[in-house]
Amino acid sequence: MEEEFVKAPWIPCSGVHALKFISHESGYIAIITDFISCYEEKLNAEETQQRCQEQNPNLEIEGNQIVEELKTSLHSCLDSKIGLFIIVCNGNGDHIDAKLSSSVSGLPFYWEFSFSSSPPETLARHVTGPLCSMIHLLLGERQLLLQQIKNHERVLEEYQASGFPPPHSMHGISLMSTDELEMKRSQLPRSLESVDAKALFGQLEIRELYKKHQITFSFAMESICNDEKGEREAGVNDTANHEISPVKAKAEPPDKEGQLKRRMELEEQLSAERAAKEKQKRLKKFNL
Repeated sequence: MEEEFVKAPWIPCSGVHALKFISHESGYIAIITDFISCYEEKLNAEETQQRCQEQNPNLEIEGNQIVEELKTSLHSCLDSKIGLFIIVCNGNGDHIDAKLSSSVSGLPFYWEFSFSSSPPETLARHVTGPLCSMIHLLLGERQLLLQQIKNHERVLEEYQASGFPPPHSMHGISLMSTDELEMKRSQLPRSLESVDAKALFGQLEIRELYKKHQITFSFAMESICNDEKGEREAGVNDTANHEISPVKAKAEPPDKEGQLKRRMELEEQLSAERAAKEKQKRLKKFNL
């Protein structure tokens, strides 16, 4: 049950809060977080039935149906914005109330959650750990992307050095096949092997997390680009200061024969790669 609850997805709700909900034997467990602390509520079958009768006296509903209707109403309200979900925070920070207003079979359906403060371990297990794992995976994906870009730039530089423009096909070429990318991705080290970050945060978009912590994607991407630009400029400056002498800097007539030979070698290499990919596709098609 605990492992299933850890893997349950977060649902973004009002303000800077996120909610997760799971049913068990006609009862339920719910956690709400503001990404600083976690607050939890657990109700068994009897307590769930009693609360439903108190808040919905005209609604005839029992047992598992109560929890299922509550779960459906939560998702309808938070995902599709059908209904009303209000969070009321306690001034002491040890308690949070949440009020749900929806409908069941055309009749009004109300529910009041009463969340109590959870121990720090709950935040670590349900929020901090999965976030660290997700960031680790994203950094790995970023490294794969940068490797692709550098490979592409290397081939372009070879064309430029040969004195010939690159073919138009270079604009759409993939220097690493899908299978190679998947293999590289599977080799990424994972700091938290037991955590499935995609399942945990499948419904809590990264963009929302950045917004809630007042960090935008544009700022983050600008920082990454500046870092990479700085590294490249540093490499160019270092090369200019240490490797290029006044003698080498003099213009030399281009070696047209060598340039043509280099271009032919590059085109043969690209043709061979494309032929290998086509052959691999045909083999997969016939399950060979």
